[in-house]
Amino acid sequence: MTSNSNLPRRYTEDQVSEILKHATDLQAEESAPRHGSDGGMTLAEIQEIAAEVGINPKHLQTAAARLDRPEPSGLGVVLAGGPLVVRVERVVPGEMSEGDFARIVPDIQRVFTGHGNATMVGSTLTYSAETGQKQRTLQVVVSSQDGQTLIRAEERLHGLAGALFGGLVGGGGTGVGVGVGVPLGLEAMGSVFFAVAFPVALVGTCYVIARTIMKRTIRSRREALSDLVDEIAARVPSAKVLPEG
Repeated sequence: MTSNSNLPRRYTEDQVSEILKHATDLQAEESAPRHGSDGGMTLAEIQEIAAEVGINPKHLQTAAARLDRPEPSGLGVVLAGGPLVVRVERVVPGEMSEGDFARIVPDIQRVFTGHGNATMVGSTLTYSAETGQKQRTLQVVVSSQDGQTLIRAEERLHGLAGALFGGLVGGGGTGVGVGVGVPLGLEAMGSVFFAVAFPVALVGTCYVIARTIMKRTIRSRREALSDLVDEIAARVPSAKVLPEG
């Protein structure tokens, strides 16, 4: 029989996390003299460490962008089902040529079908578009300089939220609830409780439906913008986008 002492040691998840934490601290201590008295690490150095443990660099870039630009929070975000400004941002190595910029516009138009226009100033492309009645507006900025390319896609959903909540909650919930509930409750049934409860219940139901739709829309648009940014990043010379997984 093989003795257990001859088998390689196996570590629990907590031990793995602790080992990686200590290794990261040691790496930061060794790198501190190169970064000044305050120490710290650059995004590239963090990516090197992450690559060794199988973390996709794309996720690090997204996390770093969120650290610099935290997503909005508060009562309005909770009530709406999520932030009404969906933003995805990445920085990739390499610079784009004029021909590369020209190929970006069709990529954007496949994701956002509203009327839009592109402007080019120096090495920065800005594409702005909006749907009918401005329910959704999009802005994509791609800027190349100093050996790297910034890609930022931002979509605003305030108009869509207004139409959705106003139509369902205001029109459906309040309009139908009061228009039907009050006459039916007071005149037909002689019930003040029903006359009050029916509109309130209908407004609440319509709100839940509207919020659910809005939440799914926000998630869908975030995924679409993330895919668009990945597609643009893949067009940047020298940029390598690792597959998911």
